[in-house]
Amino acid sequence: MVTDKTINRVIIICDKQYAQKANERTGGVGTETQIISAEVYRSQKQDKFVAVIAERNDDGSVPTPAYYASRIYIDLSRPGTYAENFESLIRFVFDKPLHKKPELGKPPSYISDVDAVSLPTSTLANRAIDALKSGKPISLGAIDEYLETFSGSLENFRLPVSTNDDELIIKSIDQFLPYRNELLGVVSNLIRYGRADEYSERLHSFLEQLLPYMNRPPETSSWSRIAFDNYRFIAHELFLHILSMLIQSSQIDAADYLLGTPYITNDDSSGSRKAMSFGAFRIPTESFDLRNRRLDSKRTSLRADLLEQRARNTRNQFSQVMEADFVCFLRNEIIKGNTMKVWWPETLLYTFKQYGPFDLFLRASSKKALPAMLKILGASNIQKLKDVVDEFRSGKRQLPRWNYESLPVEGLMNFDALGSIP
Repeated sequence: MVTDKTINRVIIICDKQYAQKANERTGGVGTETQIISAEVYRSQKQDKFVAVIAERNDDGSVPTPAYYASRIYIDLSRPGTYAENFESLIRFVFDKPLHKKPELGKPPSYISDVDAVSLPTSTLANRAIDALKSGKPISLGAIDEYLETFSGSLENFRLPVSTNDDELIIKSIDQFLPYRNELLGVVSNLIRYGRADEYSERLHSFLEQLLPYMNRPPETSSWSRIAFDNYRFIAHELFLHILSMLIQSSQIDAADYLLGTPYITNDDSSGSRKAMSFGAFRIPTESFDLRNRRLDSKRTSLRADLLEQRARNTRNQFSQVMEADFVCFLRNEIIKGNTMKVWWPETLLYTFKQYGPFDLFLRASSKKALPAMLKILGASNIQKLKDVVDEFRSGKRQLPRWNYESLPVEGLMNFDALGSIP
């Protein structure tokens, strides 16, 4: 009967005596075992047979035949779970499982797209994370190898320098998403298990290596104005997320290092080396404006929209990314003074949905937490911040505006309550 094609369910009632006869191949059970075991080993689908445990061995183990070891069974030997498991048996007989396997979803484009770009970093990422969690001596070396490989492999995302197609820009940014998530996973573990004095310089060096991708290669004599917009978006996004992670982890010294230490790169026009502030990571991307007009999207900022969409279901909530953007904006205003602005707070368009100050500034209502906030803003004292606010109030400085709405700087920084709690 077991081999009858019309039989699609077979229940094997197991107790100590049955298991012993099956293993010794004695009596009718032995004959039955020869038939069933061959069927079990031959069949790729393992949903025809199920062992039902009628009693336990003296040591508490289940008495299944050797050929059935490590396979699914239904335990009716314990009164406390009998009713629940009996229902499982009935569902097995009638092929009505309580939990059905979901249908396979649509594969992401970076898997199914024959033109998808890939980076050779996943193994290095896993190795680095494992070394960090285990406290292995090779952890910093593994991090260095991963970051160097990652930054070097970004060349794979380079588009033709003549491209004028905004669709190619968006597609490239979309293909980068799994690698962004991989990188942020490594950085998260580096911040959690590493020491700030060891990883601050490494993160700074990694970000510095992104800058050359944002402009033309030295050997290029002609290029499209949007040819490097994918890199400009990617570098901007990574900078905001990494800074956000440091702020959320209260790694103020490390955040200050990223914001205060110059980044060395080649001058786009002369080719000579120059030092740049963190403002180098926020370069305009004309392709988003072209796309907005071409699609008649009527969006205030497609770039901000994309940053918001890609922050969903990440380690950082979008409000935390906006907080990092706000810190960059304020630090630039304090350090640079009333000069040409080099940091446009792209994501703060969404602060009109924000109902209160960012966490960093809420904490700074305490005098004890105020110095940390001032340090990350590059302000030697609270008066430096007050001077900037006064100039915004008087109109000497212009606040960023979107659709006739000005950035609510004082509300977002909890200005009136800063340092008010002893």
